[in-house]
Amino acid sequence: MNFLQFQKQFSAFPAISIREIEKMVSGFNMRNLANWQAKGDIQKIRNGWYFLTEKKMSEGLLLAIANQIYTPSYISLESALSWHGLIPEGVFTITSVCTRKTQLFETPIGKFTYQNIQPDQLTGFRLIESNGWRFKIADVEKTLVDFLHLHVQYDTIESVDGLRLNPLIMQDIDWSKIAFYANLFQNKALVHRLQNLKNAFTH
Repeated sequence: MNFLQFQKQFSAFPAISIREIEKMVSGFNMRNLANWQAKGDIQKIRNGWYFLTEKKMSEGLLLAIANQIYTPSYISLESALSWHGLIPEGVFTITSVCTRKTQLFETPIGKFTYQNIQPDQLTGFRLIESNGWRFKIADVEKTLVDFLHLHVQYDTIESVDGLRLNPLIMQDIDWSKIAFYANLFQNKALVHRLQNLKNAFTH
């Protein structure tokens, strides 16, 4: 298989895994990957994962790649806060939650972090599309619950105020969904932090 054939076969993949190559291409010569990488046609993201360098980089593509290279996972925490317009600043690390061990990948295309949650807590996300790429991202309510579960320092109304959460979005929060997601964690301290969050925006 030459590179043009490879490119055509895998152009629809955000990132390409060795496992997918072996499944889809019988007898593929893995030395091709090193050769194409040396020529700049592909880029290694992390062990076992590659990226076609011809692709136009976009936020949607980066988020789709984040979903792929460490599974099961979905976009949450700071990246989802930014995506939903909850925080004013941009985020330069792609943040996700996953059921595997907490992990950080510093790659040629960006930094990806994954925070551990339990399997029954891996819910509250949806599949959306951006720039032609599809990815899983937490809904607004689950984003907030995930964030306060993993950021225990936000335990007062004053500290929550410091997040500068968008009040226009916060006024539409479904607090019953917040309560449902919080119940998955069975953590009284998290419930306290979420109550402070509610008090900050409903009084």
